[in-house]
Amino acid sequence: GGLGALVLAIGKWVLIVLGIAVAAAVTIFVLLPGLAYLVELAIVGALIGWRKLTGRPWTVRAREDRDAPNVREWQVSGWAGTDRVGAEVADALARGVEPRPRDAEPLLPPG
Repeated sequence: GGLGALVLAIGKWVLIVLGIAVAAAVTIFVLLPGLAYLVELAIVGALIGWRKLTGRPWTVRAREDRDAPNVREWQVSGWAGTDRVGAEVADALARGVEPRPRDAEPLLPPG
């Protein structure tokens, strides 16, 4: 009995509480954010797959700079086409000419 048994009993409970605290911290700061990330990844993947299956066009938006009031938009078929259209539009805007990307349907500005 005595003091040694008391120290062992207290040490055992300290380790149990410490183990619970570490498990809670790992759950809160690692497992839950990881699970949320996987859910977001699944949703984004499903939306991209849905667009691909249904053949819906992607919208490419561009403006000359962040402060430019007018935004131009084009609809592009296929995800791969958006990179090409974006590069064509960026090149045209950099040269100061009206962007006219090929294989893209311009959208009229609202209003």
